[in-house]
Amino acid sequence: MDINKLNISITDPIDRAFSKTKKILFVPFDYIKWLLIGFSAWLANLGFGGNAHGNIKHRSRESYLQLIEQMTLSEKRILLLVLIGIMLFAAVIAFTILWLRCRGVFMFTDCIVKNKGHVKFPWKEYKKEGNSFFRVLAPMWFVGIILIISILLLFLNIYRNGSLINILVFLLTLFIFIIWSFFYISMKDIVATIMYIKRISFKEAFNVFFSVFRQYPSELLLYALFKLILIFVSSAIIVMATCFTCSIAVLPYIGTVILLPVFVFLRSYSLCFLSQFGDDFDVWKEH
Repeated sequence: MDINKLNISITDPIDRAFSKTKKILFVPFDYIKWLLIGFSAWLANLGFGGNAHGNIKHRSRESYLQLIEQMTLSEKRILLLVLIGIMLFAAVIAFTILWLRCRGVFMFTDCIVKNKGHVKFPWKEYKKEGNSFFRVLAPMWFVGIILIISILLLFLNIYRNGSLINILVFLLTLFIFIIWSFFYISMKDIVATIMYIKRISFKEAFNVFFSVFRQYPSELLLYALFKLILIFVSSAIIVMATCFTCSIAVLPYIGTVILLPVFVFLRSYSLCFLSQFGDDFDVWKEH
């Protein structure tokens, strides 16, 4: 795709995103519309909200090994089957959440683009795109989880033994995670939007994205970095809202409804940024 060199700004879309958020949610204010858009926003961010608190009593590794050694062979087999069952159940739940999340990305985008609170239409309309997005995002999500766990384990290993090799492995893993973060943000914010505009598969949308990336690598890298900053700022707002609402803001769906302006602004910012690349990337071109 031949795209003329454009002046792409990271900060200019902020004002436009604020205006879009104000228009969608407050001009005029419609609580039914707010609740419906909130549901799509909740699906689009499913699995990344709320806090879990536990009161588990920690034991040393030796005590667990001693407990297992005291088990009979049949008890060990039962324990193994239970652990496998728990892992399979957790995997099914995780992939179900991700599948809903992928569909929700297109539903939430449609609500913002059309300035309309609806659920049934976008849920059916973007089934094909949602499933195509899920087939790629699922393994990518899995890799991200492995990287996060590896970073945590390597950090603990450095705490115990801060050798040079441990530090180098940790830094290398952290660098890989940063690259993964760029691709994840690009897939969720840009490739998904291209799929939404052109009604094409993930593979076709990624090819379009890559052609843009070859001409605007620094702009897209800066976008990903700035988007991470916006996410951190938004996270701070969510933490403060959680304190002010006595933890009501962490409740599923309810928290998203309370903080809906934050979610609408973040998605609007991504859409406004992408629209700078021309009419082919402007979701509001026909709206």
